[in-house]
Amino acid sequence: EAGQWFDFQVKMLAKNAKMTGSAVASVPTEVSQMLKSSNPFEGPKFYVNPSYAEQAKESIESAEGQIKTTLEQMIQVPSAYWLDTKSKIRGEGTKTMEGIL
Repeated sequence: EAGQWFDFQVKMLAKNAKMTGSAVASVPTEVSQMLKSSNPFEGPKFYVNPSYAEQAKESIESAEGQIKTTLEQMIQVPSAYWLDTKSKIRGEGTKTMEGIL
């Protein structure tokens, strides 16, 4: 079932997630400052998919420990939808931009 597959996948993602930003801490200060000042994604508020959040909440209910904590953080992570064809713009369900919004 798709719900069980999502539950398994999102828990594996949470288990292996690095939500602390420690990877960025190893970047030299001058490079970090340059990247920070030229980041076009810094500042704007991004889209958090409500259908993903609802699915993740179901997984949170059955999770424990650090996986549960990480899933609770992941629920607010913005997402993007790749529009590589016009057919993905209009329609119902989570396979189209219109369906997601």
